[in-house]
Amino acid sequence: MSRVLNNELIYNEEDLPLQSHRRVAEFENNRGNLNGGGTAYIKIPNLRNAVLDCSGAFVKFTVQSNLIGTNLPHTDATTGDTSYETLVLSESGAVSFIRKIDIFSNSALVASIDQANKLASILSVSNNGLNSQNAKSVCDGSSLSANGDLIGNVISDTYGRFTSSVSTTSKTPEMTFCINNGILACLGESTLPIFGLKNGIELQIEFESEVRLSYAGLFDATLATTITGGTNSFSNISYVCPVIEFEDSSMEAIVSRNGFGSKDVMWSGVGHHSSIVNLTKAEQIAGGLVTKLVANNRFKSLKSLHIGAFDAPSIGSGRGSYNTPKIPFSSIQYRMNGLEYPVNKIDTISKVVQNTISCHSNNSNSVGSTFMKVTDTALNYRQSTNAGAIASVPRGVSGISLETWAETDSISGLDVSESDTEVLLNLSATAAEASLSLCFVSTYDVIYVINELGVLSASSN
Repeated sequence: MSRVLNNELIYNEEDLPLQSHRRVAEFENNRGNLNGGGTAYIKIPNLRNAVLDCSGAFVKFTVQSNLIGTNLPHTDATTGDTSYETLVLSESGAVSFIRKIDIFSNSALVASIDQANKLASILSVSNNGLNSQNAKSVCDGSSLSANGDLIGNVISDTYGRFTSSVSTTSKTPEMTFCINNGILACLGESTLPIFGLKNGIELQIEFESEVRLSYAGLFDATLATTITGGTNSFSNISYVCPVIEFEDSSMEAIVSRNGFGSKDVMWSGVGHHSSIVNLTKAEQIAGGLVTKLVANNRFKSLKSLHIGAFDAPSIGSGRGSYNTPKIPFSSIQYRMNGLEYPVNKIDTISKVVQNTISCHSNNSNSVGSTFMKVTDTALNYRQSTNAGAIASVPRGVSGISLETWAETDSISGLDVSESDTEVLLNLSATAAEASLSLCFVSTYDVIYVINELGVLSASSN
């Protein structure tokens, strides 16, 4: 019988890695503080001999909100009572403060993520595991209650007391958050050879001006609390990203091997696109089959489609779930290229969860790997409750995988570049209170190219 040496006892010479070192860089907004919302402009310059490790990147910002309404959080000037300070963040956390993200190279648009708050919420509900939520709670302000309900952090318990002594106007403490949540496109995945971009890259972040989208209200039925308006102020805005810097000899090898400056350099990535369509109050009351067009969904390789429904903020509501997706239908099916996907309708919550999990090849086939909450009418939908104690918020997303080989990194999505996409929804008649926003998230393959002039572009159709 032959004897085998353990690997630890084999001392053959191995190839050495390229000489480099790693640091964390913080690229700041060059427009200063933003009062009442607005857009941050963050320039990431060409860095000599460096690549960005975007897998560890995040957006950091500090926000403080001036609120208008009745029975808002305050400290009683006479008694010092702070029991009214029960305001909580949106169930989706601090991503609710971000409306849109654009990425530019040499003034040309590379990626645009509209409705970033809703897109991130859909991806979070469909893909995040419950075991990761403790870290998310610290970073972005979304957390789980003891019974597994998705709620926002209680502000006064987590970030500090309110300073107002009146109940009609109130100011939150300053709150600092760190967010990725899949909304940063090429600045949130893999590595980016920033050394090869002649003029670097610019990140533009549009923050929400609508204050009611970011808070879930006050939860005390006896106070008849409302948030009717206000403004958000943002400061300390930056893009934080690990940077790997190579020695000259190592960089020469990288440039030579890939052809930077002499030919197009290409690599693949994944993009997300959101589109919104209205589901009217009348359609919900009538019920039955409703067909909607999924706008701007013509991609060469469509990997998956997700849908979630969102309430619209309304004056006078003290309880909101405006950035938490729900499933308002009793069955769903898509029509693309003249065919139905899937062949059989998704018409039970178990089918919803199983199909949604199949969109994320890194997940196990376990219901516990999602934030799904199986409650209420139709499949899981109900109108939000506007008063009362903190309650369970129904949350659900319906996803469908369209990849041929889901477990590989190959580009194998469905070609819908020459076809409109329709969604066929069966609705259970319901006494709807208001219209809903149906948000579709298309996940697709992207080919990134850095040309000989050092300009980055992206192609998906």
